[in-house]
Amino acid sequence: MLSFAEQMLLWSMRIWVVGLQKRIPVGEKLHEAYSRAGAPRAVGLVDNLMVVVGHGAIRQLDINCPCQKGLSEDERRILDLAALYQGGASLEGPLLLHSMLTETACRAAGGILRDIGRVFSDAGMVFPPVDIPPERAFGHSREATLHAGSATLH
Repeated sequence: MLSFAEQMLLWSMRIWVVGLQKRIPVGEKLHEAYSRAGAPRAVGLVDNLMVVVGHGAIRQLDINCPCQKGLSEDERRILDLAALYQGGASLEGPLLLHSMLTETACRAAGGILRDIGRVFSDAGMVFPPVDIPPERAFGHSREATLHAGSATLH
C-alpha cells in the first residue's frame, strides 16, 4: 500500500499526463488537492518535474492513467526517487535518474525532487525510505534506452 505522499505524487503525475495528452487544464485540480494537503507550493514543483521528465527522457516512460491500480516500473522509480531525495539523495538517486533522463535533465530533476521532498515534508507528507539495489539503480537495458519518447497512457 502506498503512503499518502506516494499517492499524492502518483496521482499528480497521472493527472498531469492526462491533462497534457487531452489538452485539459489540470492546474486548478492539482492546486486544490495540494492546498488541502497543506502543500500548495508542490503544484509548481510537480509541474516542473513533469516538464523536465517529459522533455529529458532518454526513452519512452510509462506513466499510467489515473484509473490504473498498479504501478509501472517508471512510476515506481519516480516515487523511489522522491523518497531518496527527500531523505538526502544518496548515490542511488542520481544513478536512478540517469537510467531515465539526459544529463541536463538529471541535474534539473534532482533539484526539483529535493524541493518536492522539502515541501512534502513540511506538510507532513513523508515518503517511506527505500533501498535501491545497485543493479536497479542502473536502470533499463540499452534496447529500452533506444526508444526515447514522452510519457504514455495505457
